[in-house]
Amino acid sequence: MNAKHILLWNWRMKTLPASSATKHVTTAISLKSAVAENVRYTYTTTGTKLRKEFSALATPGSRVTDYCDEFLYEDNELVCIFTPFGRIIPMETDNDTVWRTCYSLTDHLGNVRVEFAAHGSGQAELLQQTDYYPFGYTMRRNDYGTTRPNRHLYGGKELQDETVAGRSLEWYDFEARMYNPLIGRFLSTDPLANDAPAWTPYNAVWDNPLRFVDPTGTWSMDHIEVKLNDDNTYTVVGGEVNTDKNIYLVDDEGNYQAVVGEMFTEYSFHDDNGEPVIGARIDPNDLSGMAFFNNEIKDIGLMEYMGNAKGGEPLDFKVRDMTEQTTDEEQLQYKHRGMPFNGQIASARDIGNYAAGYVAGVHGISWESARLAFDALETMQKVGFWQTVRHYPNNRIIEGQPTQQAQYKGYTQGQYTYISRKRK
Repeated sequence: MNAKHILLWNWRMKTLPASSATKHVTTAISLKSAVAENVRYTYTTTGTKLRKEFSALATPGSRVTDYCDEFLYEDNELVCIFTPFGRIIPMETDNDTVWRTCYSLTDHLGNVRVEFAAHGSGQAELLQQTDYYPFGYTMRRNDYGTTRPNRHLYGGKELQDETVAGRSLEWYDFEARMYNPLIGRFLSTDPLANDAPAWTPYNAVWDNPLRFVDPTGTWSMDHIEVKLNDDNTYTVVGGEVNTDKNIYLVDDEGNYQAVVGEMFTEYSFHDDNGEPVIGARIDPNDLSGMAFFNNEIKDIGLMEYMGNAKGGEPLDFKVRDMTEQTTDEEQLQYKHRGMPFNGQIASARDIGNYAAGYVAGVHGISWESARLAFDALETMQKVGFWQTVRHYPNNRIIEGQPTQQAQYKGYTQGQYTYISRKRK
């Protein structure tokens, strides 16, 4: 998309009608051209996209897209439900609508490369295949008969393919900013660009798209900071808890050099008090977490898991292979050792909690019941077995956010697997 065709890039503040349950302040951004095409975006002030309105004189005409968490609507019609593994889309058959589960395969950077669905013959049916140039511009995309191509592609972000002034935008919405993969740059400056003066404020993925990712379109000074070790591992040296899950490489003076990856949760390398676990080690080549989940958790029975997953037992992944001679500080660092997991960087503690949530979800236990059980175990570990038996839940001790967030991510995947199995 050539910028000379754009006549207006406008933003203004707007309050939703009072008929809403709660008044939300939103930001509206409009993109207009001389030939009456108009793309208008509405966001909350925290950056969550609520709506996209496309107006055009030519085919396919106007379209309104509403974003409601995992539900996607076009012109008030539900057209997509996002899942941890891909999406569910409607298919029109003989006077009926059938919802089809589609699965996405991503590369190590989170780019969707293949989408497929189960065929009636029991084999996978290829729906879409996409190849990219290094900075994300589409090299080749093949749609194999799907009526609703997947637009969440490079970095898992939504492709903006509306036609304005006779040309497709071909931008990606990276939450904080729009990204143009043709030039490998964002289209607006980072509000914190002054904190990295050596880099252009339009910089994306630190000019190294084969190694780094940019999950939110911006960087923050509060997150997790690491230094590179001689063996190509990383050591946590700082950070704060917030919604920014990036892991930032810093030099000896604390200057930001690159984004190493994205944390599994914003608490992945923080303790229960929200303090970064200084000294925790992150090894990008450690695949033990994925092996633990795939080989020991995925198909485990509920009773077998419950009998082997309490503190220090065989399925307590965070302390696996930990030597008994280590200090309290070293034990905390070991429990927060980092490794790749499901396309992000997770701590060993994350992976153990994720496994607990998954087992509950995959066996059809409600989230409320699972939380009650998780907190009962936490209470028992703090006040003892008999005090828990006698007084629970009156003496209930609720697990911290670092634990709950990882558990809920696992529970979501487990619940989805449980529902999928019931449908068969």
